[in-house]
Amino acid sequence: MAEKEGCYTNSERRCNYAKKAVEPLGDSKADLDIVLEFSKYFGDKHALLFKNLKTPRDVFNEVKRVSEGRLCDYSQMTYEKIENLGGIQWPCNSDAPEGTKRLYSPDMPCKTSNGKANLLAVDWIPLSEMACKGLPIILNTGRTVEQFHTRTKTGTVGILDALAPEAWIDMSPKDATKLQVKSGDRIALSGTRGRVEDVDSQTLRDCKRRQCICAFSL
Repeated sequence: MAEKEGCYTNSERRCNYAKKAVEPLGDSKADLDIVLEFSKYFGDKHALLFKNLKTPRDVFNEVKRVSEGRLCDYSQMTYEKIENLGGIQWPCNSDAPEGTKRLYSPDMPCKTSNGKANLLAVDWIPLSEMACKGLPIILNTGRTVEQFHTRTKTGTVGILDALAPEAWIDMSPKDATKLQVKSGDRIALSGTRGRVEDVDSQTLRDCKRRQCICAFSL
């Protein structure tokens, strides 16, 4: 991440600008350079899709162009404005040149006949794979605050790796008792799609019965 420049948008619609901190090491390349090099294999589509894209700013300007008039409008954003404001939430257009903190407020009604959201009542459908004999517990995957995604970046940070060096599974105390599992035991997880060995087990009182959770980032 330190070798590249450009913008990224998080789940609250906030677009931030990141500057390149260091040059790529060895034969490594920034993401855009990899994409542009790979795009040469697109044949006659290369000129159509990538002719004017040389720098991260070029890509950002293209995002601004194609998003204009849409809900996720970036058209009035600039690198400089993003830096000055500490990030900008889309839509950012002529009506909201500094972005929009909240969607569907009185200042930005839904594009419906009455300005309100249309809510659809639908019937609940059970999961296609439920707990059953032989597979009595449903596995949920989640995140841990110490690591990011597949820890390719945070896994190299000593303090974060010390806080969460490996995967663990949380389950309810009642399920743990039934399965004769204690906190700290090394157990295996298995299902219809495979098996994971040697996972640290923990018990949590707020974990529901017949459900367990394991962080996918580890």
